[in-house]
Amino acid sequence: MKRIARQAAGGALLLLCAPQFSRAQQHVRGSLWDVPAIRQVPAYRVMARDSVVSLLYDGLPYRGHPESVFAYYASPATIGADTGAGKTFPGIVLVHGGGGRAFAQWVLMWARKGYAAIAMDLRGNGADGTHVDGGFVEPDHETPYFTITPSLEEQWMFQAVGDVLLAHNLIRSFPEVDPDRTALTGISWGGVITCVVAGLDERFKAAVPVYGCGYLWESGRMKTQLDALREVDRKAWVSQYDPAGYLKNARMPMLFLNDAQDPYFA
Repeated sequence: MKRIARQAAGGALLLLCAPQFSRAQQHVRGSLWDVPAIRQVPAYRVMARDSVVSLLYDGLPYRGHPESVFAYYASPATIGADTGAGKTFPGIVLVHGGGGRAFAQWVLMWARKGYAAIAMDLRGNGADGTHVDGGFVEPDHETPYFTITPSLEEQWMFQAVGDVLLAHNLIRSFPEVDPDRTALTGISWGGVITCVVAGLDERFKAAVPVYGCGYLWESGRMKTQLDALREVDRKAWVSQYDPAGYLKNARMPMLFLNDAQDPYFA
């Protein structure tokens, strides 16, 4: 992978990487996310560096510019563990749930277990919960999970799945991360996205959706919300985003974690 560095505004180092497209991403081909940006390691800049690194990376095109995505990153190296020269770590991508955000504590927990971890904010917000310039804009500060808009690029699920795929590209590009040992986990709505991504990106060696699942039109509160849409929008959402259309392609081991009385994911 060819990497090019240049100075960004404010003196931060902006890293640009040449395109990549792996055979293990074959299920991206022909999908909604079969766009040039998804084949690249996104440009990013470091906002703050401590035991947890705060960064902004470029998402998919959004309102005429690459979407800005905030993320936390940590690894055994960032927390000062005695790792040894040239040691690489398995990587994990962490996907928050509905109403959530990027959690520094989450990446720290995994770093202490020996992983390099990245957790991105899917709602257009930064470290302090305020909106970042160029980030996804939530109408009335509510995540539009089921909204079908005329512009694909303004549909939240399209951007959220893209954010996760690009975060995987990014963490795999870090020299301290073993690109052949990465996993994915998400909680609640992050579990839904985990299921979609598992069927798109075979580079992951394992996936763990916690609470989230597919077939959301069949039962529970998700069915109620889908049934409230116009029929044309409900059919479009199910066709475009329900994990049932993607899980059939997943080849990695998966662990589904749920309880018997979850009102959202039966």
